[in-house]
Amino acid sequence: MAVKKRKISKFVAVTMAIFVVLYAVVFSTSLYVQKTAEQQCYDTLRKSTENLGKEIKNNIYSNQEQLEIIADVIASRGNADSEQTKHILKSYMTRGQISHLEVLLPDNRVITSDGNYADVSGILSYAEEVEKGEYVSPNSTVDISHGDKKVLKCAVPILKSGKTIGILYGIIEVDSLPTYYVAESYAENASIYLIDGDSGDFIMDTWHLSLGNIADWSNHKVKNDLKTSEIDKDIKSGKNGYLIGYSERAKENMYSYYTPVGINNWSVMLSIPESTVMKIAWKIKQAMYVMAVITVIIIVAYFLWLLSLRKKDINKVEYMLEVEKSLFDAHKHTENVDNTLGKVADYMKAETAFFTKVKNGIIDEVYCWSNKENFDINAAENRPVKVVIPGFNGDGTSMKFGKKLYNLRDYGLPYDYYIDSYIVTSVYDVKKRFVGVLGVVNMDKVWKNADYIENVAGTFSLAVNNISSYQSLREMGIIDSLTGLLNRNCFEQTIENLDKNEYRNVACVYIDANGLHNINNRFGHEAGDNMLKAVAQALQSKFGSDKTYRIGGDEFVAFTFGDSEKQIEENIESIKNDIEKQGYSISYGVSFSEVSTNAERFIKQAERNMLDNKYSYYHKKSVENNKDGDWTISKANISEHDMDTFLSAVASKFTGGYIVNFDDDTVRVIYVPKFFKSMLKITNGKFKEALRMYLNEKVDSKYHRNYEPFFDYEWIERQIQEGNVPEIEFERTNGELAKMQIIKAPDYSENHRETVWIFETIKEVE
Repeated sequence: MAVKKRKISKFVAVTMAIFVVLYAVVFSTSLYVQKTAEQQCYDTLRKSTENLGKEIKNNIYSNQEQLEIIADVIASRGNADSEQTKHILKSYMTRGQISHLEVLLPDNRVITSDGNYADVSGILSYAEEVEKGEYVSPNSTVDISHGDKKVLKCAVPILKSGKTIGILYGIIEVDSLPTYYVAESYAENASIYLIDGDSGDFIMDTWHLSLGNIADWSNHKVKNDLKTSEIDKDIKSGKNGYLIGYSERAKENMYSYYTPVGINNWSVMLSIPESTVMKIAWKIKQAMYVMAVITVIIIVAYFLWLLSLRKKDINKVEYMLEVEKSLFDAHKHTENVDNTLGKVADYMKAETAFFTKVKNGIIDEVYCWSNKENFDINAAENRPVKVVIPGFNGDGTSMKFGKKLYNLRDYGLPYDYYIDSYIVTSVYDVKKRFVGVLGVVNMDKVWKNADYIENVAGTFSLAVNNISSYQSLREMGIIDSLTGLLNRNCFEQTIENLDKNEYRNVACVYIDANGLHNINNRFGHEAGDNMLKAVAQALQSKFGSDKTYRIGGDEFVAFTFGDSEKQIEENIESIKNDIEKQGYSISYGVSFSEVSTNAERFIKQAERNMLDNKYSYYHKKSVENNKDGDWTISKANISEHDMDTFLSAVASKFTGGYIVNFDDDTVRVIYVPKFFKSMLKITNGKFKEALRMYLNEKVDSKYHRNYEPFFDYEWIERQIQEGNVPEIEFERTNGELAKMQIIKAPDYSENHRETVWIFETIKEVE
């Protein structure tokens, strides 16, 4: 009796210990998931701030490029102090951030935007401005033209024959800056600060009515043990960092990140309410709380059930406890499942124990333990589950048979395995869904306690649930939900890893699915999704699931390590054939690198090779669709849905591609050189005016007269309606021979008059 009491006490103690360990695991997992989610939130805030800094920098550079073009126009007129200069300043149309223009003359007079003069002696020094060259004012100043406004000045020298004849200013009104910038991922929930690091003054503040200074933050309650003086010092020295402080206005903590812009000593700081930053983390935290509560309920219920067992069941319970101990971390160590089956077989005095995991009616995985030598399991993955054992209906009832049977092979056992007795039972998850089969085979004697299998089936159910939950948590941030491939986040992490570590003989395979847009429009997005899944499955079959990524809508990337070019080409050819059998098409590009120290470069090369391949695809398509065999773009029979895709693909083959609307003289740019983009900015998007500037600056003067008809849209329309292709061959000022052609857009009509203009280089300068 005393021995039995000791067994009971030992059993209770072991049970309590397992419960404590299990709850500790759930709690620690919750903390880890929360911490990971919070880190992701921090990273998102950092990336958004850095992207915002890049956007500010790029906009300033764009402003400077615009001013350089205008300065060249003024210089070409001969003298900065001229009526033409006044006309340019007066007629300047507000574009982008620059509100108006001013010109500083050598005699310290300024031509204002309204064409008047202002004496700035004592305010500006022409000699000092010339010495500065091209610059952006580091802090706001009072506008000369509108003395009540704070402005930033972008300055560009006006050069004639290498000599400065004036200074052109582009004026940016500080009050207008908040209208141009919205924080990525946070929209209007973010406040944006542009800070001059030399003075600490705010150049831009999207949340407050007046501009302040970083020193004004001295009264803020800072959470992360920083002092505002340290933040002030970081910003002035061009450092980056995080800040968490309480806002009286928002009535909650504000999460901020600051980083240098790269212009002057400016820094940009993004400040986000805690409720916005931690939104994702809080959702995961709530989910983990729910999991914790469910775990407690299960533990309590399980404990009450154990206490209800009779003394004679203690030995069975001890075995069950060992099973539970072995399975509680099976989500991290799947080999524990096989070890646990060994304990089940030991208790049942069986030769073999197996667990067949089922997902959506298909065999997913097979785990097995056997004392039989040279036992080779036939996994049978991806096969439908067949409940073929007589009397076993998958309803949770354990069945025992004492005769020779071979049909357990349908659950993954070897085909030549001799079976003379077995017990099997269904395994269900917490939602009563069938998730597997647990069984033992070839017992030494008829086993009286067959219900043991049913009892431990619940433990295997929890193991399946934990494995699935753990895999889902891992896949949340790295798996593409549609295709099952690794996503862009994982792709970017892989690039960083390639740059940090040296790998030999790396290849990048860049894949693009042809015609996705057309399929979506003709057959619906479900058809497009099926195409993407087919491409993903084909790539995964040849390059593996751990090296294949979906990085965009219809773009995929795969990496190989150590494979030969021949092997890669064979794999791609196999993928192409597989895809084409399903009625789809892909374009691809491959690049190789002996070492992986510059991943971005050889990935870009693979992308360029893919675009060349895509051009060939659409080129071939246009040839096939054209009865007279003329494959030039002017004659290509291109569908409406393929037009943008086609023009994008051939962009590298032509010098310019535009879709021009005759009704309002506006243009949709497909591929535009940098100089023509600047012309479009100057003309406020008007194509005729930009084309006139192109004619004057880039086309040899002897061809100007031949160009004149192309400024008459009515003449072009008549030509197109008569079946002609308006075109001109001409010589550029650099000696290149070029061609311009015009065709109707696919959806051209009386109410939608759009045309496609293509500029092509026929012969380059030798």
